[in-house]
Amino acid sequence: MLVKGLVLAGIAQFKDELADSKLFDPRLQSRVVQVCDVAYGQEQGLKQAIAQSAEAISNQKILREQKLLGAFFEEIAREPAGSDSNAVTYCFGARDVLYALEAGAVGNLLVWDRLPLYRHVLRVPAGQLAVCSPQPSPGAELLRKHEATDTLSSELLLDFLIEQHANFGAPLELLSDQSALGSQFVKGFGGVAALLRYPVVFSHPEDEQEEEEEEEEEEEDVSDPADEKEKEPNVLSDDSEEGDADDDSDCDDATVLAASAPASGN
Repeated sequence: MLVKGLVLAGIAQFKDELADSKLFDPRLQSRVVQVCDVAYGQEQGLKQAIAQSAEAISNQKILREQKLLGAFFEEIAREPAGSDSNAVTYCFGARDVLYALEAGAVGNLLVWDRLPLYRHVLRVPAGQLAVCSPQPSPGAELLRKHEATDTLSSELLLDFLIEQHANFGAPLELLSDQSALGSQFVKGFGGVAALLRYPVVFSHPEDEQEEEEEEEEEEEDVSDPADEKEKEPNVLSDDSEEGDADDDSDCDDATVLAASAPASGN
């Protein structure tokens, strides 16, 4: 049902009779959050009803947020689903959420209503690439990292999700940070997450490439023990050559002494 909360307001007693009537559809009756008296009719009376029921509507919104975030945190606490330990039924962070949206796997899209991230579409050698950053423009470092030659578009990620979530078949829930769970969601999970329809393995080739490059650098920094062992015989050989040279010099000295001594027969 699309109706999440219902406020009954009016000048006379009809609103009270309607709230208790058996003719009132039970599906709507269960969603009445407040019955209030107003002193005016038409638009002015509507504004008065909204002002009087603001707290009740806010509480209703917070209760719904608590339910959604509670389900999200419960999903995180569970063991990884399926036989593949890397497959999960939730995700958070702009990159993983966009990946899940493209895969059509998002069952519920949870977004902070003041999400400060931007979505940039870059021109790369392979075509186009969408990336997110806190800055309104990607900047030279981000362009260099992805080997991009140009920025095709930039917009708030929140605006993109509001406009496009239906095209991905993903219901969107805008959440506040006014509750304890909402604050934890924003500070600990970046304010954007999703509950998935089925387990997904998140794999990003750029991360794997960076890890391989880091491992190669570490291997180059660490010297090979076998190389050290190969150097040892060379050191010993140098010492032996020095020793031979010393022996030769001793022999030469002895020869000189013998040549300078007088013959015993004389």
